[in-house]
Order: sequence, then C-alpha cells, then structure tokens
Amino acid sequence: AAAGSLRVIVQVGRPSTRATVALARRALAAGAHGVAAYVPWFYPITPAQARAHFLAFLEAADGAPAFLYNIPPRTGNDLSPELAGELARAGFAGMKDSTGDAARFVAYAEAVGGVDSFELYTGTEPQLVAAARAGGTGSINGLANCRPELFTALRSALDSGEGVEPLHQEISALKAQVKAEESTVLAVKRRVRERLAERGVDYPAAARAPFV
Repeated sequence: AAAGSLRVIVQVGRPSTRATVALARRALAAGAHGVAAYVPWFYPITPAQARAHFLAFLEAADGAPAFLYNIPPRTGNDLSPELAGELARAGFAGMKDSTGDAARFVAYAEAVGGVDSFELYTGTEPQLVAAARAGGTGSINGLANCRPELFTALRSALDSGEGVEPLHQEISALKAQVKAEESTVLAVKRRVRERLAERGVDYPAAARAPFV
C-alpha cells in the first residue's frame, strides 16, 4: 500500500534469534524498507548473547536498514549504551529507545554520536523535546496515531524555536490521561477512532483479546 511513498519498517523481533532472522528475511522479501527488532524478551540474556543476536539480525538484513529497539519494561532485558554504540558502528541504521529514562537517552546519544546517519528515536512522548535537544532524530510513538497534528506542530516549533513549551505540555497531559486509563492500548485505540470519525473516516478495527 505504501508503494515507496513512505518508509515501512517492520518490527520482527522474537525471543529466539532463528525466528527473528527468518521474519527479517520474510519482511524484506515482501518489500519492507527496513526491519527492527526488540531486545529478546522473557528469557534473561547476557550482553554477549544480545550482541550475537543482533549481529545475526544485522546479517539477515543483508544491507537493508536494520534498527534496534529497547523497551526493558516490556522485555525484561536491557541494551546498554556501550553495546548500542558498538552495534551502531557495526552497521545498524538506528534505534528506538523506550526505556523512559531521559538520562539513558542522553547516554545513547553520546554512545552513537560518532556514527554518521545513525537515527536515534525516543518512544516516550513527554521526553521528545529533551531528546531532540540532546541530538535525537525524532520520535516513534503511539500518541502520534491519534493526535498527529500535535507532533507535526512540535516539529515546526522545534525548527523555529517558538511555541515549543505549550505543545510539550499538551503532549505530556495527553500521555498522563492515557496512562491513567485501565489499558493504554484501548485508550490509544479509542482516541484514534474518535479522531478519524471527526474526519468522516470509518475505522471499524477493534483491539483483540485480551484487550477488550
């Protein structure tokens, strides 16, 4: 559907390296621009195992852009800034940081700072301004699906240096509202449907169990 008009980066990470590699190849064969993979989850892994996993993933990408994705609150495993920097130098195209830790983002920025064209994104919406000022590329996040105009306006404000703080506060307030609800998945889904309905677009898709 994208037909080359935008980048489609497919998240293919799985707990096993073999499955991650297989899905990366499948996604690229289907026409994905690039692939991304979480740090393996559920089973505890060592830094050496994480390194081997991601290097196998990078090899499977075979020159296509490959992205790291760290979200330890969900996976139970973490990716250190030192290893992120090493993997950036090995050829990864970028990374999404969803640690929720502003200091950690700065550490990532410093670790990958010498790698040309490496893209460093935050997944934590209230930290977007600080991340951008620390040298980040931008944000990949859930709230942009329901309020895209807030984030495009913030991009323009960051470029001009004017009007940043009110937008930052509105984004932070929206994040707090979503987090306060029983399920953030359902909260974002409902807001997406409401926003599309305002534009006359029917979005019948519903969340799947257990998010019902």
